[in-house]
Amino acid sequence: MRMKYLVFVLTMLLSLTASAGDMWSATDVQLLHGHGYKFGSSSRSTMTIEHAQGKDGDDVYMFVDLTDRADVGSEAYGEIYGQKSLWQPEHGLISNVSLSLGLNAGSEPEKDPFAAYLAGMSFDFRLPGFDFFQFDIHAYKDDSVHTTGWQFTPVWEMPFRLGGLNFRFRGFSDVLTPNTNSSHNWSILAQPQLLLDIGQLAGKEKHVYAGVEYQYWHNKFGVSGVNEHLPNLMLMYAF
Repeated sequence: MRMKYLVFVLTMLLSLTASAGDMWSATDVQLLHGHGYKFGSSSRSTMTIEHAQGKDGDDVYMFVDLTDRADVGSEAYGEIYGQKSLWQPEHGLISNVSLSLGLNAGSEPEKDPFAAYLAGMSFDFRLPGFDFFQFDIHAYKDDSVHTTGWQFTPVWEMPFRLGGLNFRFRGFSDVLTPNTNSSHNWSILAQPQLLLDIGQLAGKEKHVYAGVEYQYWHNKFGVSGVNEHLPNLMLMYAF
């Protein structure tokens, strides 16, 4: 099941951007460090590689987290999503409606690594001040859970200026229904980021950023009462 789904998702994603044309792409590398994590080592350092590309309303997004943990050593976790545009209204609040498929996978737990499969719809909105605002609705199936639930995900990025300096406010929030986990609890993971364009100070805008990512996880992994809230210091280089 896992391999068949992975092959299907990757085939679809590759087909979205098979020809170059007017393709756009964006890549960044992030370095983060924080203290206060639940389950395992409290302090962790993470390198995140993030990439997105698209054409004509179709797009692919992926990231990989490589985390240094005192309890298990190195941990890898990644997500990949592909959206196939179905409708692009010329006017109104919604700018694009897409079919969306996704795969989440990690190297932990060691004996039964995590994997989850997602399928649903993605909606892009026209909102003043935002580079983008997207809302995803996915059916969500954890490989270790018999039931299928739902995940609701807003994703956003908003640039702004303050005191002559350039900032980016970006992030996402995953809201998962109780039947997505074995504990049958609602779970919410939010990771907003506030970043200052420090490259601007050296005359090279939109490349080097520093700031903070705040992580809030209500009922982490669905476990009742395990709530994680902590800041991560963050440095990002955008290509």
